[in-house]
Amino acid sequence: MTAALELRNNQMSYFYSLKKDSEEMIRLADFLQQKYHYCRYLYFSWDAASWHSSSIFLKELDKLNDWDYRNKNQLPKIILKPLPARAQFLNVIESVFSGMSNSVIQNSNYDSVDEMKNAIDRYFAERNNSFRQNQHSAGNKIWGRERTKPTFSVSNNCKTPFFGKINPAQPTDVAHVGCVVISENYLLGILCRLFGLGYTAYTPYIFFLFTKKVGYK
Repeated sequence: MTAALELRNNQMSYFYSLKKDSEEMIRLADFLQQKYHYCRYLYFSWDAASWHSSSIFLKELDKLNDWDYRNKNQLPKIILKPLPARAQFLNVIESVFSGMSNSVIQNSNYDSVDEMKNAIDRYFAERNNSFRQNQHSAGNKIWGRERTKPTFSVSNNCKTPFFGKINPAQPTDVAHVGCVVISENYLLGILCRLFGLGYTAYTPYIFFLFTKKVGYK
């Protein structure tokens, strides 16, 4: 499974993958760019896996970010904000994967992979619908059996300690690959609240101060 958690509305987007590589990351970037076409920017926060920064992926990302292409199709620019190396436990989506795994995969006995996928589809449909009906940004509520609240925190341990331990009774050809997608408005709203300033008038300046302060280029 290749998936993304959108923090503004706490929505999961995903598709099933047979492998974890650069091609699937290209597919994910294109998928999310099309889905969130109404945004100006999409920020991808994910771990330091090799396929997240491979030359193949970055080359295709340049094509997706080409100004003429985006202008013609009215698409947002994708900006990568990777987590530090060996910091998968800070990746917010791992908590969502953990909740899903605990609810529908661990100690299960499905007759086929398709049956397991159907259970996963129902789980995420219920999760997304729950947060659509109770609309608020991610960060204040744990759904189901997720390990942590879906928000960035240095104290988070989003990754289950049982990661990699396979139950022989379970189908094993569904792997998890994830990222967190942050819209421009969500990110800038956080920064404005952080500095205690109004959202509209100060947004461009707050983002500038933030990027300078933490050393982003």
